[in-house]
Amino acid sequence: MIGLAFVLALVLVLLVSAQSFAASPYAPNVTAHSSTRVSLFGGGATVDDPMITGINVTVSGLTGVTTSIVVTTETLNAPSTNVPAISSSGNVFYFDVNIALPAGTSAPPGSNATIILSNPMITSGYTLEYWAGSAWLPARYVAVSGSTIEGDVPVSSLTGTNLATVEEQNTGASGAPPNSGGSSNGISSTTTSSASTLLPASVGLLFVVAAVVVIAISAVVLMLTLMRGRAAAKQKTHE
Repeated sequence: MIGLAFVLALVLVLLVSAQSFAASPYAPNVTAHSSTRVSLFGGGATVDDPMITGINVTVSGLTGVTTSIVVTTETLNAPSTNVPAISSSGNVFYFDVNIALPAGTSAPPGSNATIILSNPMITSGYTLEYWAGSAWLPARYVAVSGSTIEGDVPVSSLTGTNLATVEEQNTGASGAPPNSGGSSNGISSTTTSSASTLLPASVGLLFVVAAVVVIAISAVVLMLTLMRGRAAAKQKTHE
């Protein structure tokens, strides 16, 4: 039983290590990725992904677009290439949203996406911003409820656009090169939703801590068992 627990703990450590250092199919700064094709009804659609990225995107105003769109969301541990980090003394959470329209179509004026991000660290002091190619701009109609934050961003700006929730008012960087994009603009023929092989730091750390605890307990139990065995052997010898 003790040996089995030790082996299981060792396997857990190896699995976490292998997954943490595996080559990611996405950009190095991507911690989770989800891409979904959705049909439009009345120029609108909703994509909700509470399990992988924790991002909900509701699109409206896409009048004239009669086919489906592809909504891609990603959580990031840093801004994408050529996107400057936000200057803030508080926490900043980066993510990415890409709304891919059918080929040959463009987002009409007034079309917006309401983006909702869920994160247990979000409080009423957070704001929502998006990278507009040369500066970080505030989203419109930002509201915080519990551990979720929402705001409106023009669909035309969501072509693989970095967004950020910021803990306090900040001075955004500007004058940087345009965003190269953290998401693919390609349209998938099927709905896909997959987590990046790069585990979020908190999840990987949790597995490692759990494995260390199991190994430590197994080692203590093993030593106690050996000590009891030796004591029993000595007692038997004296008898």
